[in-house]
Amino acid sequence: MLSSRTAEYRHALTPPAGTSILLNGAAGIRLLPLDPAKAAAYLERDTGGSGTAAAARWSRVTASLGTGTPAAQALSTPLGLFLARTICNPRPDEDLAGLGHPDELLDEACFPTREDIDTHLFAAFSASAYRPPSLPPVPAL
Repeated sequence: MLSSRTAEYRHALTPPAGTSILLNGAAGIRLLPLDPAKAAAYLERDTGGSGTAAAARWSRVTASLGTGTPAAQALSTPLGLFLARTICNPRPDEDLAGLGHPDELLDEACFPTREDIDTHLFAAFSASAYRPPSLPPVPAL
């Protein structure tokens, strides 16, 4: 059995009147927030490495990781980090123009809560994941 709601799961195993249910061999796994430095390194590595224009676009966002900002909270999980990377990072040989800029995630007027950022990331993911590949320039005749 898999449960993502710890309190509800414990309640289900401890009926109000009766014996607690024990599950032999059950394991509890709790996901912890990602290490901010490792999350920043992941984003940089996916852009082609530090020193690239694509990596520099993440500087304000990576500086916020580990704080209580909505963007930092949303990017503290593997899923949030993956979604943001897919939306904002270019593919090999893809131009940065036309891609979402990571700084947009820091706009607390547009995204005042983590849930707002999560909603934005989920909504933008499909279009980003399936955007057409960049076409090579047509040689002049």
